[in-house]
Amino acid sequence: FEDILGVTTSSNEAIGVEDDVSNMETSITASPTLTLRIHKDHPKSQIIGPVDNPIQTRHKSKVVEEQSFIATIYQKTDPALLQFCLFSCFLSQVEPKKVSNALQDLSWVEAMQEELL
Repeated sequence: FEDILGVTTSSNEAIGVEDDVSNMETSITASPTLTLRIHKDHPKSQIIGPVDNPIQTRHKSKVVEEQSFIATIYQKTDPALLQFCLFSCFLSQVEPKKVSNALQDLSWVEAMQEELL
């Protein structure tokens, strides 16, 4: 730093030297207008999509796209066929090998009771 600033940092030279505080300001004025780092409203040029829609995160927009995909399929497919396909997605494809295993699974017991009634 001595070469760049022309100031020495040696403690031997600083002994006995007093600072001149007469050239320092006694009061500091603050700006009456507050400046915030975080702005609540962004410029309209930065808004992507319709202004009327609520704010969407990347995750939320993905969910909306998936829902619109299902709605599109529903419109183009026979509702009975679509219901059957969606119902079959939730059915268990694995049958228990032992009765004791079947009795431990409440959904399996309920399904068997519905079949018997």
